[in-house]
Amino acid sequence: MKKDISNDYQTLTPHERFQLVLKAMARKDEQEVNNLIQNCPRKTYSMLDASYSSRYLALLNIMAAFTNEMELIEGKLTIFNAAQEMLSHLLIDFKNKIELAYFYGLADAGEKSQNNYEKKKELIDDFSKTIDELMTSIKKGIMSRAKADYKVFDETSKQCFGLDLETVIAGIGASKVFDRLDRSELEKAEDIDFEELENVKKEFVSFWEQNTA
Repeated sequence: MKKDISNDYQTLTPHERFQLVLKAMARKDEQEVNNLIQNCPRKTYSMLDASYSSRYLALLNIMAAFTNEMELIEGKLTIFNAAQEMLSHLLIDFKNKIELAYFYGLADAGEKSQNNYEKKKELIDDFSKTIDELMTSIKKGIMSRAKADYKVFDETSKQCFGLDLETVIAGIGASKVFDRLDRSELEKAEDIDFEELENVKKEFVSFWEQNTA
């Protein structure tokens, strides 16, 4: 008489069944896989309306991408501010050393020393101006990207959620990430269209539609 092993299948713990299914799949034992799955205990659960839950989960996924992007921009600004402060101190220190060199060592050399001092000072001033222009350009680029990110996510929010981004940010408690950015600088930033961001928007809209159909 063939032994009925269905009871053995039903007494497995969830983790044991999980492991046995994977092992059976690894050795391509389809019969064992079917036995393990068909004899898995069935349970009935009560849950929130899936149409609501799927929307909320999709929203969290999309907004996680937004907050990650804002944190990256915040990180860039932190590095930028540190570099700008360091360069400012270096330039001031360089200027001070040139002046000290002239007044305490080269002043006795007369008119030639004065000309050298003026040339070096002019060179440092020009270099300082170039650095300022470069740092301003970098800062503008970072803020323009932040503005473009915000615009794309705001459009995505309105199209998918039917709500503006500010409302969604406040609703999920993500305001701190965005509030660390200077709003006035963001508003004044140059409007630049980043082609890849339009593709990102399309991907998010597609993700929303697939998960909320």
